[in-house]
Amino acid sequence: MKNLIDIDLTELSATQQRQALRTLAKRANQRLVRLEKAGQTQWAYRQAMQYLKENNAKRFAETSAKIRKLSDFEVKRELMNVSDFLRKKTSTIKGIRQVESEAVERLRKKRYDVDNADFFEFLKSDEYKAAVKRLGSTQVMDNLDEALYNGISIDIIVKDYQAYLRGRATFQNVEQALGTGFYMDKQKRKKYNVFRGNV
Repeated sequence: MKNLIDIDLTELSATQQRQALRTLAKRANQRLVRLEKAGQTQWAYRQAMQYLKENNAKRFAETSAKIRKLSDFEVKRELMNVSDFLRKKTSTIKGIRQVESEAVERLRKKRYDVDNADFFEFLKSDEYKAAVKRLGSTQVMDNLDEALYNGISIDIIVKDYQAYLRGRATFQNVEQALGTGFYMDKQKRKKYNVFRGNV
């Protein structure tokens, strides 16, 4: 039988789907444990845990007893989510390191001086997670790029977001600090202020 992760579910009988779920769920749960031990609880891990939380579970259904309790529809849904997790590069430590290395290389090609440890600590931080919920990852990365380009350290960005999280600043204050503060040169700041109606 070809790779279970890539198989078309319609090719499997209900019994085969339950057998496949047991095999793949065990593999996925092992990856979750390895990621937790390594402190890599972002990307694919975070998405998998969100799905599990929504289904009041801590791990994918891998035991016969748990799988027996699932309807055929629930088995298909669980199998799709397990397969999706296992397909993601960031479901393994090796894959995460590769993704991180590629991201750093892309920024370095843009002439940003990025320190791997600091950069990825920021991506794992509560400050980054809070920012992404409000601004979206593209905007946050644009802000980070702008800051790095202008020689601003990641510590300063984190402090801006900490002020927001501790209630000392609204998110609009933080956004304005990121967009109109010392991260931008005067010409860009002027254009940004006009565009945002700040002048």
